[in-house]
Amino acid sequence: MGRDDQRKRNSELLDEAVSQELPRGKGQGASAAQQMIMMSPGGHEHLTREQKKEKLILEGFSGYSWGERISFTVGLTYFSMCTLGAAKGLIEGVPKRWDVPKKLILNNFFNSVGRSAARFGNTSAAASLMYCVIGKTMTVFFEDELANLTPFQTNVLIGAMTGGLFKSTLGLIPFVTGTVLGAAFIAALNTAVDQLNERGMIEFEMKF
Repeated sequence: MGRDDQRKRNSELLDEAVSQELPRGKGQGASAAQQMIMMSPGGHEHLTREQKKEKLILEGFSGYSWGERISFTVGLTYFSMCTLGAAKGLIEGVPKRWDVPKKLILNNFFNSVGRSAARFGNTSAAASLMYCVIGKTMTVFFEDELANLTPFQTNVLIGAMTGGLFKSTLGLIPFVTGTVLGAAFIAALNTAVDQLNERGMIEFEMKF
């Protein structure tokens, strides 16, 4: 099936899912597309037709989730770490002496903030991109091997691989350090996301 045919089929399935009346329960009367909406967090009754369609697309029903997921992950990581880097730059940009021209003080602040924000943002965005690519590659080529692992274990494994690969060019000790830090960071992040999901504060999960 060509790409255009697949997109047409996906669009037909989406139209079928959002146009039919959904039963109140998850019985045998509901189609697979209907059950998909009923199982989605937040329900469907308050959504318009276009919102329902967009919700199904974001949940991976149409096959476009990879691009949206990687854009969301890298973009959010870049923005968050740029903010953290800018805060660090502000602290580092505080002059030791204030009896200097204001122009020099401002230049020092801007240089420190820009340098720190760019370093934090670019490094973290590259690491998150590697994480997404490694995770996708693992799930495609090692699907059977990963089937026995929980999503948490899979994320930690991919995080360890990403951290090790990211620091591998610096030597053995940085490689081991990166592996441990990558696994620890993803484990902590995964736990935080699960907690926020349980409290209803977010509606996305860390899984491939």
